[in-house]
Amino acid sequence: MIRLGGVRLFLVGAVLLLPVVQGAGSVQRHSHYLFVWAMEAQHPNAPVPDFVPGKTSSSQMMDAKRDGMGLGKDFLSVFDVGPDAHPFGKLVAMLPAGEAAMAHHTNYALPPDGILYANDWLANRTYVFNLRDPLHPSLQRQFGNVGAYGWPHSFVHLANGNTLATFQYADGYNRAAGGLLEFDPSGGVVTASSAVNGKVDPNIRPYSLTVVEKLDRVVTGSADMMGAQVSHVVQVWRLSDLKLLHTIVLPGSPYWYSDPSADSSEPRLLADGETVVVPTFNCGLFLMRNLAPTLRRSSMFMTSGIGYARFRL
Repeated sequence: MIRLGGVRLFLVGAVLLLPVVQGAGSVQRHSHYLFVWAMEAQHPNAPVPDFVPGKTSSSQMMDAKRDGMGLGKDFLSVFDVGPDAHPFGKLVAMLPAGEAAMAHHTNYALPPDGILYANDWLANRTYVFNLRDPLHPSLQRQFGNVGAYGWPHSFVHLANGNTLATFQYADGYNRAAGGLLEFDPSGGVVTASSAVNGKVDPNIRPYSLTVVEKLDRVVTGSADMMGAQVSHVVQVWRLSDLKLLHTIVLPGSPYWYSDPSADSSEPRLLADGETVVVPTFNCGLFLMRNLAPTLRRSSMFMTSGIGYARFRL
């Protein structure tokens, strides 16, 4: 709980970012500021109705959460966590955004240009903050749908200065698979590419992503935020033009209590700059090697009761 000007603000679903400080036209690391993306809730532990696939709309979920939890605004907070602010740091700035529904993801690390994407997933609203001056954060722009695409989930800053984002849906709330969109620094769409591959998996919902710039590749997981359906794939894209190259069905395992291939989540690049690990929400872990130029499944093995599949050239 934070007290600011006599107002009590409860942090719900906060996302913490690496400390940063203003530099000459960019942001330099290793300083003493911490950014928190969160939302206001007067009753954060109040029960809300469960999402029912096919029956509950996004607006119904938003209304239920806002009423039951007493939601107010999404907001960005800045804390001074330097040595003089011990033991718990000091709140030095706060910037409210739109009406809260589900404050969710930001960039996984603050980009070097100090421009941060932060979204309220259920509200289908993304805010772009300028954090070059930590004591005076500003809202640079905001957006909802981008063409047919909506409900973005994850954001990655690219070496060329653009931002790559996964969008869960297209043509409305949970109607069709979304895709990948690349934004330039001003917010213009550079490239948009659909994740649809109904012949392989009709339930694709782009979730998180990892970028393998040295191989000109992007790897995305597939899982619906509200659990309306189950997906069993991971997708590989060409970074330079966002062409979808592969939609790979993850193998299940007869030795595990649940399907380890269900709902791939947060792909991550390992230290070699080429190997990607893809976990799933059902405790699977899949290893992807040599993503370029062509990918095929080579083997599957079991370790400690958890299903693994290895992919390589």
